[in-house]
Amino acid sequence: MRFVGRSMHDFGESGYSRSPAEMIFALTFAIVLMAACTPPPPGTATGAGSGDHPRSGVAIPGVRLLYDPPATIGGKLDAVAALGVGWLRFDAAWPEIEAEPGRYDFSRVDRVVDGARSRGLRVTLVLGGTAAWARPAGTDWNHGPADTQARAGFTAFVTTAAQRYAGRIGAYEIWNEPNLPGSWAPRPDVAAYRALLGDAYGAIHAADPGAVVLTGGTGGGTTGIDSLRWYAELYATGVAAVSDGVSVHPYPDARHPADSGEMARARQVRSLMDAHGDREKPLWGTEIGIATGGARSASEEEQAALVVQLLDLWQRIRTTGPLFYYTLDDFGGESREDHFGLLRRDGSVKPAHTALRIRIARG
Repeated sequence: MRFVGRSMHDFGESGYSRSPAEMIFALTFAIVLMAACTPPPPGTATGAGSGDHPRSGVAIPGVRLLYDPPATIGGKLDAVAALGVGWLRFDAAWPEIEAEPGRYDFSRVDRVVDGARSRGLRVTLVLGGTAAWARPAGTDWNHGPADTQARAGFTAFVTTAAQRYAGRIGAYEIWNEPNLPGSWAPRPDVAAYRALLGDAYGAIHAADPGAVVLTGGTGGGTTGIDSLRWYAELYATGVAAVSDGVSVHPYPDARHPADSGEMARARQVRSLMDAHGDREKPLWGTEIGIATGGARSASEEEQAALVVQLLDLWQRIRTTGPLFYYTLDDFGGESREDHFGLLRRDGSVKPAHTALRIRIARG
């Protein structure tokens, strides 16, 4: 999925605006979310709000979280905590935070980080996108920072973030799906990404030695570089020395069993890591999900069964980090991309939310 920046508009370079209908929805969403946060029967150990289950989390696009009113953000974070997961993943986009060179605005990110931590959730922060002033004219947010100047600008942004959140962010994920042209334009570039990752790794550990630095989660599809080949080429460049964890997005193929697509390929990535001497380094699944609307979608009942199967499959892979479900709530459009939520657009609970909460409570 396109987590960091679903479109140019979503990065808000011209300002993120809401229609009157969206404003009304935002005011009521937190109230409706109470259904998702209703505690299970007494005696059921869910760990809600306490981060009991460090091997699972929820991924929410920053543009769908950072621009919400405070009450709506709080309601969404309550719904995440009610699942009993240990982690929240969202993105802090360089184009949004540093619209002008040297002028940073982390205020929206602060609000979500503080809210997550107050609920016992650890944060994985995705750092990505290229600021308008640092990329060639006529290019978009997803233009990969391949030259020295752009990479230096990104590293300065990463340094500022790591210094600001030292001791408060559990993990930093460098870029999102850098193996796909939709996220790293004009085309994925292993050497350029390896250079960017190395610079970011050094900057983060200098500011916050305890933070975990992850490679950008790889996506599937027919474009870009296959996840396994991407990591084979990265390991040939020495990626083991500049990462604390390797990330994949183990989505199954649409209308296929859980053990298909990128989930099946995740085991191959694990074997590749082992072959390169990275046996003790964890493999993270920073996005996974099942759509219940749009082309080739599943029913809500199928989604509920699949999310449990996916977590079961993930936990059978040796030395894994958290698996993040994408995403909390539907987005309201008609495409498949808009229907990966555990909650419907109106905040009502899909069966998958309940099924996942029960499965997480089992450990």
